[in-house]
Amino acid sequence: MKKLLLLVLLASSTIGAQCWQNINAGGGTVHGVKSDGTFWGWGLNDVGEIGDGTTTDKTTTTQVGTAAAWQSSDLLGFHTLALQTNGSLWASGKNNNGQLGNGTLINEASFINVSNGTSWIVASAGVYHSAAIRSDGTLWTWGQNNKGQLGDGTLVNKSTPTQVGVGNDWRSVSAGWEFTLAIKTDGTLWAWGANQHGQFGNGTTVNSTVPVQVGSQFDWAAIDAGWGFNVALKAEGTIWIWAGYTGEFSVDHTPQQIGTDTDWKSISGGDDHYAAVKLNGTLWASGENTYGQLGNGTTVDAPNLIQIGTATDWKEVFADGYQYTVGLKNSGDLYAWGQNLQGQLANGTNDTHTSPIPVACPVSLATTTFNEAVAVTMYPNPAKDYLQITGTNEASVLEIYALSGAKLFTQSFNGDTKVNLSLASGMYLAKITSGSNEIVQKLIVK
Repeated sequence: MKKLLLLVLLASSTIGAQCWQNINAGGGTVHGVKSDGTFWGWGLNDVGEIGDGTTTDKTTTTQVGTAAAWQSSDLLGFHTLALQTNGSLWASGKNNNGQLGNGTLINEASFINVSNGTSWIVASAGVYHSAAIRSDGTLWTWGQNNKGQLGDGTLVNKSTPTQVGVGNDWRSVSAGWEFTLAIKTDGTLWAWGANQHGQFGNGTTVNSTVPVQVGSQFDWAAIDAGWGFNVALKAEGTIWIWAGYTGEFSVDHTPQQIGTDTDWKSISGGDDHYAAVKLNGTLWASGENTYGQLGNGTTVDAPNLIQIGTATDWKEVFADGYQYTVGLKNSGDLYAWGQNLQGQLANGTNDTHTSPIPVACPVSLATTTFNEAVAVTMYPNPAKDYLQITGTNEASVLEIYALSGAKLFTQSFNGDTKVNLSLASGMYLAKITSGSNEIVQKLIVK
């Protein structure tokens, strides 16, 4: 997993303004699941990482399909894994090593179902391999295996899920670049695959094709295997980092504690920086800052953790992306900052921002419609100067949104009505709310 949460979080407010439920960022791509269960992506999409059926980068939030049954997602490099609420596992993107798990080596720009049913509970997408845990506690891997990162005792790639050993006591897993880290239910930490840079944290540089225990501690709570280094949380709320990071300390082959604080809640590490959230909701970051990925309004590197702003309502942060960061607040509001070459900040541009900027809450084009007793229509579509609405018989509201999520127009009405439009040519989302019914449709303006 590329998201580390030490403690179970209190449920956020369910006020209508709440938008994002689950976020993940990796490489140049960001994914989000809204509170209504719809799935969204933006940023880099050159091999179909977003999963929307295209290979075109997106600079604004883009809905993937119309299903409203998504739970979470994960990616580090060039492919995505996503879980639905029924326990099914889906994948898209690069598949040159079988990392999509469907038995082929063909890239997929749309999500395809990973083999082995509907009992998946945790999934982690590394750079060229994948790992996931099933509800029975068994651990499975697939994809590239040149360094033994699948943990099955071989160096042979696998294009479908293969069980790691026979244990059923795995709790969490994080696939990195040619190596894998995982935690068992007893709090022990295990590693396998490439170890030339001390990725295991066990004091050696010896690779392994099967899981080896890291140290003898039983208090590991969460782990994030990244591109350049690893970050972890222990049960007492301390942060640990190892394997390649050389910011505020010298780290090589064993985990090093950052400071002495014991109140950390969430942490995420990227290629050259990391970010963390404390129990009090404050946001902190450290590392390189060439593109403002730390979010403090500058491009000055920070070898030690520094507080970002003064807000105390951050829920979690994601720094696995390349030189950018996204952060989620308790309200469900999402912010992004740093490098934006492929549109990772979702603001419709490729401009870098050194401080957090909001990501608009988009309107979902879901499969929900008015009940059968109410036949609501909006026409003409494509429209030009007006939009005719028929089939409503009570107080209703029309809202028109840009695809970025920005609300452009609102009009209340009662019964059939004609709405005059003054919108530029393009595609929009039109939403009608009438009593307890709601419909969202794409609207083209000529």
